[in-house]
Order: sequence, then C-alpha cells, then structure tokens
Amino acid sequence: MHHSADVTTAASSVQDISMHTASHLQACLLAVHTVQAFLVRDYLD
Repeated sequence: MHHSADVTTAASSVQDISMHTASHLQACLLAVHTVQAFLVRDYLD
C-alpha cells in the first residue's frame, strides 16, 4: 500500500514539474519573440 502511494506522489510531482517547465518555457519564448519584434522594428526604422 505504502509503495503505491509513493509512486502516485512521484507521478504527481513529475506532472507538476513538467507543467511548471512548460509555462516557464512559454514565458521564455514570449520574451524572445518580444525582443525579436523590438529588434526588427529598430532595424526597419
């Protein structure tokens, strides 16, 4: 019983980490896209 509880906890921890990583990655991509937009605007001006 105790072992299966540990496995469930580990699985939920991995899911939390992957969700956190995904949102962090999305924020990074958004920042990169914003910076590129500024650079392109400066370059065109």
